[in-house]
Amino acid sequence: MSTFTIRDHVAARRHSILAAAAGFALAVTVLPNQPAKATLQPTDRVKPAAVASDFCEDPQWTLAWEDDFNTLNKDNWGVYNGPGNGKTGPRSASNTFGEEGNLILRTAPIDGVCHGAGVSSRDAKAQKYGKFVLRARFEPGYGVRAVGLLWPAQGWPPEVDFFEINARNVDRDAVVIANHYRNVDGQHRVDQRRVAADYTQWHTIAVEWTPDALRFFLDGAQVAEITDRVPQQPMWLGMQTAQGVISRGIVPDVTKTPKIDFVIDKVEVCTWNGATT
Repeated sequence: MSTFTIRDHVAARRHSILAAAAGFALAVTVLPNQPAKATLQPTDRVKPAAVASDFCEDPQWTLAWEDDFNTLNKDNWGVYNGPGNGKTGPRSASNTFGEEGNLILRTAPIDGVCHGAGVSSRDAKAQKYGKFVLRARFEPGYGVRAVGLLWPAQGWPPEVDFFEINARNVDRDAVVIANHYRNVDGQHRVDQRRVAADYTQWHTIAVEWTPDALRFFLDGAQVAEITDRVPQQPMWLGMQTAQGVISRGIVPDVTKTPKIDFVIDKVEVCTWNGATT
């Protein structure tokens, strides 16, 4: 398993996102006839049957790679292991492990200090355009967030968050999907939308990225589309957990919740057949 030090891609610019939010108009299309709240999954926590490799069964997509996490494939993933950026605390490779065919990204104390976890396809699997699919759930609790994102192979932004749950969202009842970019003046901006569901239960979350659009899906239903400032450079897939913001006290109470897990059953990544290099 490869291990490298990596900073917190999300928390490092949290304040700039909030500052920018007041000054932009959303460029996200809310699709007609889509419910405001997605249909909830069954309330039991039994792992679903194996997800068939059918997300790419369309002429415009080809399955590039997948991982069902029976083992953590070092050809696909590097593991976060480092001090973080100071706002959300460190991440430890020991908090990233397989369990019953799932990838566990755990936030829990190590030697009295709370550590998050994460994996990245940065070193092996960056690509331009594609479909990225997660089958995942996130345990409830205060002070810990989970993110599934696309991060640029060089520079920042762009960034595409297709699964982000805020550390203050105890019940895990909504994700934020977002596209980060710079405007013509070079200022960071973000277009985003909230998608409600019970994410403590298993869901399939996906983003399709083509030259002209980002399309977001929950359990097979398209829930949003972004057609402005679509990224046009190679990006890689990351999944991570972390504390909220330490300086603001948005951290877990480990006496009440000693661990919080982001659980991933499967990842599939497809290439877009019209893509250019």
